[in-house]
Parts: sequence; structure tokens; C-alpha cells
Amino acid sequence: MTVKVQVGPAQIAIHQGQTVLISEEDGQINWPSEKGLYFFDTRIVSSWRIYANGEPWELLNGGATSYYASRIYLTNRSFLTEDGPVPPRTLGLTLSRSIGGGMHEDLDVINHGMKPVTFQLEIALRCDFADVFEVKAGHIVRRGRITTEWSEAHQYLRTTYCNRDFTRAITISPSRSSSKAVYANGRLSFEVALKPGEPWHCCLLYALADGDRHHASPPHCIDYTHKLRHAETLADWLANVVKIRTSNEEFYRLFRQALEDMAALRLPMAGTDHMVFLPAAGLPWFVAPFGRDSLIVSLQNTLVYPDFCARNIGGSRRIAGKGAGRLPRCRARQDTARNAIWRTCPFQADPAHALLRHRRRYAALSDCVAFRLARYRRPGALGAAPRDGRRMPLVD
Repeated sequence: MTVKVQVGPAQIAIHQGQTVLISEEDGQINWPSEKGLYFFDTRIVSSWRIYANGEPWELLNGGATSYYASRIYLTNRSFLTEDGPVPPRTLGLTLSRSIGGGMHEDLDVINHGMKPVTFQLEIALRCDFADVFEVKAGHIVRRGRITTEWSEAHQYLRTTYCNRDFTRAITISPSRSSSKAVYANGRLSFEVALKPGEPWHCCLLYALADGDRHHASPPHCIDYTHKLRHAETLADWLANVVKIRTSNEEFYRLFRQALEDMAALRLPMAGTDHMVFLPAAGLPWFVAPFGRDSLIVSLQNTLVYPDFCARNIGGSRRIAGKGAGRLPRCRARQDTARNAIWRTCPFQADPAHALLRHRRRYAALSDCVAFRLARYRRPGALGAAPRDGRRMPLVD
């Protein structure tokens, strides 16, 4: 029997908590596409491109170095300057990113040529603040108002989205650069002048805001990501899980990779010890707890990390709240304070399934969310759309 192997799309996906970045292999975010920087079910950055005097860069190599960081190596195409043309592969650009609340982006350029080079390093970016399910459906409706503010004196670019009481914002701040940034025509520009063999460095700090809650970018460059808090929790996780010693190198690598993959799905619970987690799902588009699925994954990991299961039962009920389970079928209403939408399983054979809300939503949309969610669930599965075409119930 022939088995067809399905290979995933060529992309780089990194995440931490509720922040997810999905880009092309060269680090760009092309528009229109489904890729972007997502934050609490909202796509913040929908387009990101980098140029040297208007010419795009070429990919050499790159990928994710961990579930929360990536590094990409690029080189220049031939482009013109005031001093003459710059041959291809004269410059090297290293694009490094790490996520921890916000995003820290490192830009490192080096001149491999024998002559000085002066050029404009340009970053063109765009924000659409679209709901993740509208992005996946390919049907984005513009709502609310988007404003952009550039401060030359304080060197920050802030884009804010407001729709009634729902607010999201991103602030991009250049840091540790010898060149001042200029913003014009939708592009951040840096004048880079390099002698032969000279490097140039700049940090771009992406701070994200959800209403009055602010998520700062990681303070350290990617070479120091081991100092980040989630890097420390990853080390604690690997130190506390079950260890396997074997002479079979392939099995050892498989088990080690499985531990790191499971670590990437951990969703820390606010107000608890740093080793209390819920297994999340939805990657790479969002990171959210799924009540039933989280419990199943916890049971499957009992031999590896027993506390995962014991703490998860209490944590899931804590997320479900006092009202969960009172009615297997509940009507939907919008919470104007948080715009959070919850979804419950309509399966009535076992009322216990209704004790846990299926997934928490953080985006602005509340209308027709059940219809969108049903499109991405396997028909007939628990929590999927009923076969008679009825819409999924929602609970607040």
C-alpha cells in the first residue's frame, strides 16, 4: 500500500503565550496571505518586508532555533547607490527574532566587500488587526479605526486599533543602533554606512497592548535568550520530566524532541506556580486551552509529568468558571468588557462534557464565531457542528 506523505507549508512559526509569529522562510510577511504576527486571536502585523535601497534580500538559510526564537541569514541582490552598484552577496543580513509577551527583533548587517557601502535599510510594515478566523476564511471585513503615530524625538512608531471598547496596539521602537530611524511612506528607514568588514546592529522592540494590559518585548538580544523567563521554565520543565537513557540514539532524539514539542504547548496559568500549565492547541495560528483536548493530552503525558494531569483538572475547572456545566446548551451574548467568547460541546449523551468550555476567544468578533469554528473541526467529532446543520451554541 502506498502512503502519501503530507508536508506542511514552507514557513517559520514561533510563539510564546498568546503571541504567535508566522512568516515566510526568509522572514518576510507577504500580503495578502495568512501569515503575520498574532496576538490574542488578532493579527497585528499583516505585512513585513525588508529592502536595501528598494531591493529585496535573498535567503541563504534560516529557521526556528526554539519554539520562541528564530534566526534567518540573508544576502543582498545587486543594487545601485550614489557611489555605484553594489555587487550581489556583498552584504550579509542576519534577522533574529524572539518572543516573550512582545517581540524582540535583531538586525545585523556586515560588509563582506572590499569597498565602503552606504545604503538605506528599509522596513515596510502594515497592520490590519484582523480576527484570526477571518484571516483563515479569506474574508476580512474592515471595522473600527486604525491610527499610526511616529515620534521622531522618542523614536517609536505606534499603531492603534479601536472598535468601540475593544483596543489593540503595537509600538515599535528602534534601539541600540548607531543610525536614527526615519519613518516615511509606510517605511522605517536607517542609513547604514559600512567600511569593509564592519558590522551594523539594530534592535526593533515590538511592544503589544490589549486594552490597558501591556506586553513588553524581551529586553535581550537573541544571543541572550537563555536569560528569558520562559527559557528558564523550559529548563525547569526538562529537569522535572521523566528521563530515558538508551543506547539507541534515534529513540533518544525522538524522545527529547517530543519533550521540547510538549514544552512548546504549555500555557502558563496566571496566579500560579511557574510549573503549573495547561496544554494548549491551535498552533500555529493561535495558542489557547481546549477543555476536553487539554485533559486528554494531560492524561497522555501522565508517565512523563504526573503533575501535569493532577493540576490540569483543577486548572481546567478554574478556567471554566462557576457557570460552566449549568446548561449543556447555552445561548451566546457578548461581554463588552472583555469581548471573550466561549464555546461548549453540544454532545448530550454525557453531561460531563458540558462542564468544560471548549475554547476561550480573545478577539473582537462575536458574531458568527460558531460558524467559523465549525469549519475547522472534523464533522462528527465531539464539539463539532451537528450533522443537521444547526449552529454551535456559545456560552459567555
